[in-house]
Amino acid sequence: MITKLASGSVAKLAGAALLIALAVAGVQTYRLSEERLAHAETSRTHAETIGLLERRAREAESAARETERHWTAAMERVVNEHQTQIDQARADADAAASAGERLRQRVAELTAGCRRAAGGSAVAGSSQAADATARVLADVQRRLDAAADRVARHADEARAAGLACERAYGALTASR
Repeated sequence: MITKLASGSVAKLAGAALLIALAVAGVQTYRLSEERLAHAETSRTHAETIGLLERRAREAESAARETERHWTAAMERVVNEHQTQIDQARADADAAASAGERLRQRVAELTAGCRRAAGGSAVAGSSQAADATARVLADVQRRLDAAADRVARHADEARAAGLACERAYGALTASR
């Protein structure tokens, strides 16, 4: 009887253990299914966030490139305007130097005419002194004109460079 009782209890215990094992397996399967769904949702959210960040990075890069193109174009305009101003200043300086040279030639012609006219005078000593004075004055005038030409060229170029610098600064800060 003990064996019958024992075999019946073992069978009941085995059945109960099987039911418990099946219940635990069912709960674990459900938990695993829930975790897979949560992981899938997290993966989807992560992918969306990465996509959003990549799109924002592309937009920021595009905006930075556009700003750079704007600055480059502004600087090129400033450089071109500066070069035009420098070319004009040099042309003006050349024209002024040419006019100064013509003036010096005219003074030399007048001085030579005065010398020829004074050559027939009775006072030769005063003619030589006047001639030497005229040569000194002509030399001083020539040197002053040359120095003035150099100063004018430098001043024109410095002014044009300063204006170009101001325009470049204005072009770069205006877009901020």
